[in-house]
Amino acid sequence: MKKHKICKILLVILAIFLCVAFYELLGICVAYKKQPEVSNTTKKETKNESWNECSENTERAVIIEKNPEALLQRVRLIKNAKKEIILSTFAFQSDESGKLILGALHDAADRGVHIRLLVDGMESWIDMEGNPYFYGLSSHENVEIKLYNKANPLKPWKMMGRMHDKYLIADGKRYILGGRNTY
Repeated sequence: MKKHKICKILLVILAIFLCVAFYELLGICVAYKKQPEVSNTTKKETKNESWNECSENTERAVIIEKNPEALLQRVRLIKNAKKEIILSTFAFQSDESGKLILGALHDAADRGVHIRLLVDGMESWIDMEGNPYFYGLSSHENVEIKLYNKANPLKPWKMMGRMHDKYLIADGKRYILGGRNTY
């Protein structure tokens, strides 16, 4: 009799687990099933030849090919900022390079620079939640951290809505855009 009761409890737990797993999987798969089509007008506009014309403005771009150089340039931008830093990144870990960025951001906040940080909600849940380095930065009065689409297992249809931007803007004048996270 006791064995039968234990088997029944295990079957109920298994059924609940399977229902939750199905709910999560269904929410993730169905959310992005239908995607909008690109109109012919938009296709024609993006083929416009004038996009490739040269201009005589003072704006310049440089390609930073190597990861160590990109990290140093980010730190340099943060150290030279006077008013505001906006940093958006998909993944931000407290590894060696992450701590370098965190330290530079904290120093900038101590100098009175307003720091605005935007991080993907799922990645922040994995890498930042409960991490003392990020709590230390977030507790500073000049630091504002926003999470894009914070992870919520009760809303699986939102799990695929990720923020994958990677850029750093210093004082609204200097900008690094690229495919590198902070690590």
